Amino acid sequence: MTFSDYLSDIKLNRLDEAAIKSIESIKSIESIKSIESIKSLINSRINGCMFDSLKSDNSYIIDSSSKNPLLEITSQTVDFENCWIYVNNNSNGFNGFIRAIDSTIKNLNVIIDNYIIPEAGGIIMSGSNNFTVENCNVFICGNIGLNAGGIVGKYTTHYAGINDSNSYCNIINCMTICLNTLGTGAGCIVGSDAGLCQITDCVGVCLEETGTESGGIIGSYAGARTNGLCQITNCKFIGQIGLNGGGIVGSYAGSDGGSCQITNCISEGDINSLAGGIVGSYAGSYGGSCIISKCSSNGDINQLAGGIIGSYAGSDGGSCIISKCSSNGDINELAGGIVGSYAGSDGGVCNIFDCKSNGKIFANAGGIAGS
Repeated sequence: MTFSDYLSDIKLNRLDEAAIKSIESIKSIESIKSIESIKSLINSRINGCMFDSLKSDNSYIIDSSSKNPLLEITSQTVDFENCWIYVNNNSNGFNGFIRAIDSTIKNLNVIIDNYIIPEAGGIIMSGSNNFTVENCNVFICGNIGLNAGGIVGKYTTHYAGINDSNSYCNIINCMTICLNTLGTGAGCIVGSDAGLCQITDCVGVCLEETGTESGGIIGSYAGARTNGLCQITNCKFIGQIGLNGGGIVGSYAGSDGGSCQITNCISEGDINSLAGGIVGSYAGSYGGSCIISKCSSNGDINQLAGGIIGSYAGSDGGSCIISKCSSNGDINELAGGIVGSYAGSDGGVCNIFDCKSNGKIFANAGGIAGS
C-alpha cells in the first residue's frame, strides 16, 4: 500500500503559508549552515537539499496537539513515497503519529517544529510491536525528551526482561537531526529500554547537549535484561556525548543478563566524564554482555571515560569484548583510550583485542584502559 491510500480517511491538510514560513526560518538557522558535516549528511542521504520538496503536492501538516495515532497500521507495508509531514508547534509537545503492528513503514520525511515528550517517538507511538522502519528521516527543532527517541520511543518490542522472542523492531537507513538537546536516557533514533532491536545504516545528529546516560542512536538499557538483544551495525553519531552516555548506545547496554552487539559504528564528538565513544557506562554489567568490533570514536576523552566504552564495562559479573576498535582524541585523567575506569571490576570480565588509541595521555590515564 501507499500513503495516498489512507488520505481519504485521515483528511490531512496541505501545507499552509504559516507552515511554509516556519520551515523557511528553520532552513536559515545559522547553526545548521555552519556545520559542514551535517550539510554533507543531508545532501548524501536525501537527494539534494533536505527541504526541496516541501512545497510540492506530497507535503502535509499535522496538529501536534492530538495524542491519538493518526494512522493505525496492522499487517501492512506502507510506502509513504518520500512525502513530507510537518508537525506544527504547540506547548504540549509531540508523541508520534503512527501505531504499527506487524508492519513496515518506509520512505517518510518528518519535520517536528516542537519537542518530543518523554518516552515518546517522533514517528512510531507506544503500543507498536513487530515493525520495520526504513528510509525515514526526522528533523526536530525542539529537544528529544526523557527516555524518548527521534523515531521510536521507549519500550521498543515490549519491556526488556519480558521480551517475546517473536517480537522485533528493525530500523534501516534512517536519520534524525535534533537542533536542541537529547534528554536523559534518550536516543536520536530509538529511546530507552529497546528490548529486541536491530538498527542498521542509521545516523543521529544532536547540535546541543546530550543528557546523562543517553545514546547517539539508542538510549539507555538497550538489549538489557533477560532475553534482551540489541544489534547495531554501520551507524554514526555526530554530537557531544553526555555524562555516562555513549556515542551509539547509552548506559547499561546489554546489562542484567541481556546482550548488545555493535559493529562498524563511528561517533564524532567529545566524550564527557564516565561516558564512552560508542557505548556508555556499565555496558554488559550485572551478568550481561556487550560485544563491540570495528568501531571508532573521534573526540577528547574526559575523566574516567573511555574512547569505546565508558566506565564499569563488564563489571559486577558481566562481560565485555572489544576488538579492532580505535579512538582519536586526548585521554584525560583516569580515562582510557578504549575503556574507561573500573573495567571488569567486581567479578566481571573485559577482554580487548587488536585495539589502539591516538592522542595525548594525561596523568593516571591509559592508552587502552582507565584506572
